[in-house]
Amino acid sequence: MQRAARISPQVMESISTPERVETRLGTLEFPLGVPTDETAGRLYDHLDHLHGVRAFLDAYSGVSVWAARKGFLAAGVNDHDVLVFSEFMDSRTVLLTGNADTVYFVTFLDLTQGPVVVEMPPLTLSFCNDMWFRWVADPGMPGPDRGTGGAYLFVPPGYDGPLPEGGFYTHRVRTTRLILAGRAFLEEGDPKPAVERIRERMRIHRYVPGLYGTSVAEIVTGGTAPPLPWTAETWTAALRKADPPRFVEGSGLPMNTVPPADETYFDLANELVQDQPAEALDPEIAGPLAAVGIVKGRRCRTRGCGRSSPTRPRSGTPRPAPSPAARARPRGRTSTARPPSGSTACSRPATTS
Repeated sequence: MQRAARISPQVMESISTPERVETRLGTLEFPLGVPTDETAGRLYDHLDHLHGVRAFLDAYSGVSVWAARKGFLAAGVNDHDVLVFSEFMDSRTVLLTGNADTVYFVTFLDLTQGPVVVEMPPLTLSFCNDMWFRWVADPGMPGPDRGTGGAYLFVPPGYDGPLPEGGFYTHRVRTTRLILAGRAFLEEGDPKPAVERIRERMRIHRYVPGLYGTSVAEIVTGGTAPPLPWTAETWTAALRKADPPRFVEGSGLPMNTVPPADETYFDLANELVQDQPAEALDPEIAGPLAAVGIVKGRRCRTRGCGRSSPTRPRSGTPRPAPSPAARARPRGRTSTARPPSGSTACSRPATTS
């Protein structure tokens, strides 16, 4: 019988754990292939840091939208209010990518009570995104209405009620809130005509089944009838006019819409995750957030409660007592900023059960 060849020393060396490894974390020691407590502590801290950095970067699009909505609410601009910069934007409004020579209008839509209709003004360049900043629609000149204005119907996740036969640009969305923003254009250097069109034509209201978009033939053959009482306005859409939304002047309004860069960022990420359906979150973002303790339906632990990170051994796992140096080193950092005592920042992950 032929004798098998030996594994070469080079191969054995390549798959073996060295006694000492010099890294940017310092010297890591593995006597007999086993990490010392000091080394294990450094590696766990490093994993916490990597998870925190990835969660920060991957969730930024959603946290950016959530921070903008919080900024709106703090300034007294509620959902379905329309913020209009009729005299342009200045430095008192902190907003990414804004400029000072455009008529902007922005609103947040609340779909928690059902589908919402937005009647768009003509001659705008607009977008609608969900709360994770994913594209939903491009109302206005780049969209299907091609700048003539039109009625856009946004249907929330899980809605299985009646919808119109036609008359709307209908979009099913993944989140229960949306951001809709647009810009209008100056006419011979004057913003007033654009502002007037926005105020006269933009409307936001709940969708009512059986009204505009549903034919009488559909109703009499078993479709959804309009709500009582029935009047001439019920059956003739041209006689019905939706009430205008509350327009809020944005020019000169002190407001911040930019997310924080310290550990309170993770508080906003947690608020967004808890506010929206679990299915709205892509797994590529859900995973990094879960690694720092942000999970739908679970309370995000405070940093000071002493809970361990998911990357650390679970409670009850035998492990040598940490060295004095390891005990002195702070654990679980996810950014270079440190919160004050008593902070409720969510960057301290919770142990999963």
